[in-house]
Amino acid sequence: MDSSKEKTRQEVIFSPWKINYIQKSGFLNGFMNVEIAFDEKRGKVIITGNKKDVTDCVLAMYQTIEGTKSKNFEVEPGRSELLKTDRIIKYIGRKMKQQGLSDVWEVEKETVILFGDDENDFDKMENIIRNALGKVSVSLAKAPGDLLSTAKWKTIERDLRQKSKDCLVVEYQRDKKELVIFTTSDMEDQVQDAVEEFCEKNSIYKEEFSVEAPIAKFMEKHLKSNFTGDLDRLKSNGLVKWEVHANGSIKVEGSSESVQKAKEILNGIARSVHCGPLEIQKRFVKHYFESREGHDSLKTVEASVPCVIEERGSNFSKTVRMGKHQAPQQTFDRPTAEVKGPMSGRSSKHAAMPQSPRNTDDDSISFTVYAETSQNVAKAKKQLESTVMTDWKKKEMHDMEIPSLNRFQIKELQDHARNNHCHITIIPEKEYIEMVGLVSNISDVQQRVFEILRKVDKYKHERENAEVLASIVQWVIIKEGKQMPFMKNENRLIEQAFKAKEKDIKLKVRQTEYKIDFVSMKEWDISSPKTQYDVLRRDPQKETSVQMPSHWANMRPDELVKTVKLQSSDMEYQKVEKEFLATLAGQHNIASIERVQNPTLYTQYMAKKKQMEIANKGTKMNERMLWHGTAHSAVPSIGAHGFNRFYCGKNLTAIGQGVYFATDANYSAIPTYSPPDSSGYKRMYRCLVLTGEYTTGNDSMRTPPPKNPSSPHILYDSVTNYSQSPSMFVIFNDTQAYPEHLITFK
Repeated sequence: MDSSKEKTRQEVIFSPWKINYIQKSGFLNGFMNVEIAFDEKRGKVIITGNKKDVTDCVLAMYQTIEGTKSKNFEVEPGRSELLKTDRIIKYIGRKMKQQGLSDVWEVEKETVILFGDDENDFDKMENIIRNALGKVSVSLAKAPGDLLSTAKWKTIERDLRQKSKDCLVVEYQRDKKELVIFTTSDMEDQVQDAVEEFCEKNSIYKEEFSVEAPIAKFMEKHLKSNFTGDLDRLKSNGLVKWEVHANGSIKVEGSSESVQKAKEILNGIARSVHCGPLEIQKRFVKHYFESREGHDSLKTVEASVPCVIEERGSNFSKTVRMGKHQAPQQTFDRPTAEVKGPMSGRSSKHAAMPQSPRNTDDDSISFTVYAETSQNVAKAKKQLESTVMTDWKKKEMHDMEIPSLNRFQIKELQDHARNNHCHITIIPEKEYIEMVGLVSNISDVQQRVFEILRKVDKYKHERENAEVLASIVQWVIIKEGKQMPFMKNENRLIEQAFKAKEKDIKLKVRQTEYKIDFVSMKEWDISSPKTQYDVLRRDPQKETSVQMPSHWANMRPDELVKTVKLQSSDMEYQKVEKEFLATLAGQHNIASIERVQNPTLYTQYMAKKKQMEIANKGTKMNERMLWHGTAHSAVPSIGAHGFNRFYCGKNLTAIGQGVYFATDANYSAIPTYSPPDSSGYKRMYRCLVLTGEYTTGNDSMRTPPPKNPSSPHILYDSVTNYSQSPSMFVIFNDTQAYPEHLITFK
């Protein structure tokens, strides 16, 4: 049997355009003796017939495809989208057949690809495809920004889609503010007319008119909450926007009809505003309204009623309403400061500053109040009058350091009160200060009082430290063979300069200035440098009974502080580690434990401990081991100088303005108190703290309270958050704590 006549079936894989070309090019007419089927979804051509005929057919297919030519041209995205619709494809197919052209083409993104065996046909094919579609461009430069999202436009678009049988692509070119529509060529004129007519009806008109400026201010501030309903409804009729300016100018934009209706609404609003006069008479009341506080009171009334308040007959609105707040130069003609009681003997009563003849015009001010109703006008007038009458306040302060104020500090407070238009009364024996004036001014004066009291407290603290230091370090001057000790505060200053390795120090005693040279250990009057005396520093570690801990590492004589890193095998390391982890929640890695060796701090601490043990004979536990978290940047200062309570308040002042210590390491490990460094490591001190006898503290305490009101000079040693079961202690004397170990952990 002849094998060439055997029945066979062969499948060939082609791209869609090739299959399309084979179908439409007339190829099938030349191979009637085989059966050719097409599977467009899978891109297959199936040929069935005699083996030879099938082979010839497949070969002819490849030769036909290889001889096919192509041409590309670009179209806009809108055109490419329409060229993929069935209606347009069929329309172009009919036109191609009428002219005997190949109807094989495809669209890839914005590229049209033509296929055929005659290149001369490509121009005709391109013209047919291009002419099949029309393009409409309309400028929207004057149209509202949301025009294409309005219901009117959606109706127009829906109608055009129906007429074009959904052959419509709408594009808004934002950069050109242009509307571009692609459709069939027979719909082009109809679409152009409909869109142009719609845009013309929705063009934007601008109009500006004016009303009285205060009324415009009222409309500007309160229109949104009271009158936006009618204007919002006009947006559907073409209202684009409206602006009400404080100078009385009102601008409206939108369609002609919507602009006219908006003008009617806004003019009606302006006519509906009520107004009423208000005159306030009180000493220096005009100065009050020229101050920031008076300005704020106007704003408060305007916001709460609501209303607008304008001063009449002056440049008030220029100096205050525009934000220029200048304090008046004239002071109140009343006592600005007074000291009562025993302290008044040290500083005379501070009289008021000389005044120029008082301008009584400052005692009266006139306003006009604008509001929605006459009831609101009356309400605003009443509220403003009440605010003025009650805005002059009194503030009282009680502080145990008030009796310690000297005459210079009292004079400073008097001057500051006068400059802030406040009256201040100081009664030292009652530990009492009274201030009267504008609320914000009183706050400023109160802050100055607080700052000066802190200075008094700091001086008192330095004096206490000087007393402790004098018991362990004593500088003396040798005259005629006799050792004459310096005063305690001078001793403190000399020791600080000596520790800082200064070459010398200058001291002023009364009106005389002296100099001490630490190299030659000589002292002399600067005005008589030839007469010099020997000075001597009595070494505390040699002359006192305080012994440094036996387990400390050796230190050089000039070494003020030494940090010793402990090994994990050391018993001391293991003891500290155990105490640290015992009250620390979660998993933590200890990077290092270091012992802090500071002989001076330790000596001061032990001297304070001895002093406390004598004072508190019946107290079982004067000393505790506590924890103190700190930042990496504070470590050098704490190691060298100990804890400084004058930096308190940075993280916590809930139970006192001192240095805080916790019974549990877990509390001190909070990031607020132990902030991690850039590598994530935290620092915490294991401290020896002299808590002694303690009581519950509060945030106003700068020193512990007296143990007994009848003996106000005998104070508690520390305060705590809860006396029955304390978890936190606060000390107010820096010598009451020693930073024994520094723990670095994660």
